[in-house]
Amino acid sequence: MDWKTRTGRFLPGSEALSRAAWSPDQRYLAATGPGGAQIQLLDFKTGQWTPLASGSGLGVPFWSGTNRYVYYQDLLGGPEQHDRDGARR
Repeated sequence: MDWKTRTGRFLPGSEALSRAAWSPDQRYLAATGPGGAQIQLLDFKTGQWTPLASGSGLGVPFWSGTNRYVYYQDLLGGPEQHDRDGARR
């Protein structure tokens, strides 16, 4: 969104992505692909999208306060996922 002109536009390559999250330093954007099958990472310095994670139902990405980590949940994940206490589901 350009706040001066109040017009919006898609970032190149983002047309099929949703649930985006800006990194705290605003250098990166993490977004979920169609059907939650992938999380993509956009580096604004290079303008390149990079696959970050893939799964069967990835939730909304969240950034750590240091820009170092992107957190997400695989909502339809398999048996390798653990509960908060470390027990297998």
